[in-house]
Amino acid sequence: MRKFSKKQFAVLAIAGACAVIAAAGGIFCHQVKTKADEALAMAQTVDKTEVKEMKNDNITEKTSVQLRDHWTVAAFGLDSRDPENLKSGNSDVIILMDMDGKTGAVKLVSVYRDTCMDIGKGTLRKANAAYANGGPKQAVRMLNENLDMEIDDYIAVTWKSVADAVNILGGVDLEVTKNEFRYINAFITETVKSTGIGSHQLKTTGMQHLDGVQAVACLSLIPVTKHTRPHKASACAYCFQKK
Repeated sequence: MRKFSKKQFAVLAIAGACAVIAAAGGIFCHQVKTKADEALAMAQTVDKTEVKEMKNDNITEKTSVQLRDHWTVAAFGLDSRDPENLKSGNSDVIILMDMDGKTGAVKLVSVYRDTCMDIGKGTLRKANAAYANGGPKQAVRMLNENLDMEIDDYIAVTWKSVADAVNILGGVDLEVTKNEFRYINAFITETVKSTGIGSHQLKTTGMQHLDGVQAVACLSLIPVTKHTRPHKASACAYCFQKK
């Protein structure tokens, strides 16, 4: 039986929690939510209590009652090169994961990082700046207030977290286009330096079986994936689900 370090186990917990949210579907029950809560709590503790107790005073009582049947988690992909830093950094990937407790329906919605939002105190900025300015509390508050939501929990991952998770799960299959191929090897080199995880450069385009570093590089190609990044992130999450 394979043994994992505490850090690897935490990464698997994050991936597992994502998979629970994405795949639970018609079997939603109190036990499923409890298990995912435990995984998220073990993996991340930054402002956890404050986020879970956060209320949105701007929504009506009727809306608040309707939302009680939903469990909503905000997932943030940070651009922090420091693998231990979950307190700040631009959240360049923002995905809302919602589970309907009555029907079991699961929905994943991306919020583009360049979306103009009030990130706090009337300051209009790109949505990814809220996390950099005030961590998960400010990022969740921004989403609640701008989108009329009451988010129950959050997940945040750095480059290294994602690379570790992909490697532990055996890699992911993603397509690399011709435009992406022009830049990806430079991003692979940067990601190796930032994470300390070994990898190798790609030699061709098309559907590829990518390791953790290569997958992170593919998701980080801002010059050519600015508007397709959420689709790449969703494809990566789907690969996690199939594992």
